[in-house]
Amino acid sequence: MPSSDPHAEVSPRDALARLLDGVQTLFREHLALAKVELKDDLRRVGRDALLSAAGLPPLLVGYVLLMVALALLVGQVLPAWIAFGLVAFLNLVAGAGLTKVYASKVRQKKVGLPRTEEELRRDREWLASLRESSSRPGAQIPAPSAIPVPGQPVAGATSTPDGEPMTAERNEPLRH
Repeated sequence: MPSSDPHAEVSPRDALARLLDGVQTLFREHLALAKVELKDDLRRVGRDALLSAAGLPPLLVGYVLLMVALALLVGQVLPAWIAFGLVAFLNLVAGAGLTKVYASKVRQKKVGLPRTEEELRRDREWLASLRESSSRPGAQIPAPSAIPVPGQPVAGATSTPDGEPMTAERNEPLRH
């Protein structure tokens, strides 16, 4: 079993294997976080759309009856076909205008993944600190929290597909 001392000398091959494992774990966790956020956003949007659509049938019936009444009222002054045509034209113009306004609002709205964005920002900062420290001669590379320590549970992971606790230990050889 590997030593649990994080400051013990580690061969470059083992260090690279740990780094690759850490990066793979990091990407898996970012993808899992993005999936969770997207699922939550889609669930919320779907629920809101369903609740707002519940009132559409009675609203549509009431609107049609109101437009017929308006056309019959205008029909008292103008011929009926002109009155109905005028009401229909006004409805088409108003509908097109509303569609244009709200479609532009939808295009402006952005689906956000705030937690994923925060994680990616911290990863960029960590990579920048790695670059800065590796450019200085004799500098030590900081150990990021994303690189797992053998025998320690992996952050954010609960278990393997077999149900065993997930740790950073690796028993099988590294395959590429």
